[in-house]
Amino acid sequence: MQINTPIEVKVEQSTPDWHVFRGLGFGASEANILAGKSRWSTVTDLWEDKTGKSTKEFVMNDAIQHGIDTEPEARRQFEIATNIIMTPKCFISREYSFIRASLDGINEDHSIVLEIKCPSALAIHMKTVRGTVPDYYYPQLQHQLYVTGSKLNCFWSYVDSMGGFMIEVKPNHNYIEELVRREKILWEHIQNDTPPNNLDFPEMNP
Repeated sequence: MQINTPIEVKVEQSTPDWHVFRGLGFGASEANILAGKSRWSTVTDLWEDKTGKSTKEFVMNDAIQHGIDTEPEARRQFEIATNIIMTPKCFISREYSFIRASLDGINEDHSIVLEIKCPSALAIHMKTVRGTVPDYYYPQLQHQLYVTGSKLNCFWSYVDSMGGFMIEVKPNHNYIEELVRREKILWEHIQNDTPPNNLDFPEMNP
């Protein structure tokens, strides 16, 4: 499949413009929904959100706030451990402009992506220490690799008391092809204002 040379979007993360940027397509954190890996949302929920029909409101919780607060230090510790400078950036796929990524970090030549997780639950961190990316994060990593055309995604799980642990994830082209196919289908539903069938989006596995 086509390897992207992405379009960088100059937008500061977590600002109103960034929320607009995210609303105009699918971000990496939504890929798990399309892959049938989300415990909390269905494809119909995502369709309702993108078409403005959703009545759900985002609720900040302690775990999410902890991740936001800890991310800068986690990124700094990754840079110390690897000697790779990572800069948060936003990109749009050159192939499909509605497929987007807001990255925790990417290196200078865009060959390596950084995805940071700062779990408040030690059990989640220990999965990474044992060498396993939690399956609900795998679609996010592959989505980012597709958008950026990068060769490697560094999944960095960081806990203050234990430090960071990394798993390297490479592009899975067959998986990416199916994920992009699903994103195209759902985007057509959004453009046509026709609800999708959740059964058309069964669980994906690597």
